[in-house]
Amino acid sequence: DLVDQSLVNGATGYQQCTVGYPRLAAQEIFEAVPRFYRRFYFRPRALARIIRCMIKDPVARRRYLLQGQEFFTFLFRRRQGKEKTGGLRSNCS
Repeated sequence: DLVDQSLVNGATGYQQCTVGYPRLAAQEIFEAVPRFYRRFYFRPRALARIIRCMIKDPVARRRYLLQGQEFFTFLFRRRQGKEKTGGLRSNCS
């Protein structure tokens, strides 16, 4: 079910859950996003591919460095926001 039409929470700037699941709380989904990203991007094969591409292509190197900076900023801000609010509440139920 589509629960909410807005994709971004205006107060936090975070993407919010717009789909409701009967046995999966929106808070669980929200908290799982950074964990998923870390597990996905820090796999040895993924890191090797990124490093190989960065060595071969200076344009890709710059892009990956900027994306990496954004990624770590995202993880840091999510962690800070969670610590300050004790976990953010979502509109999904």
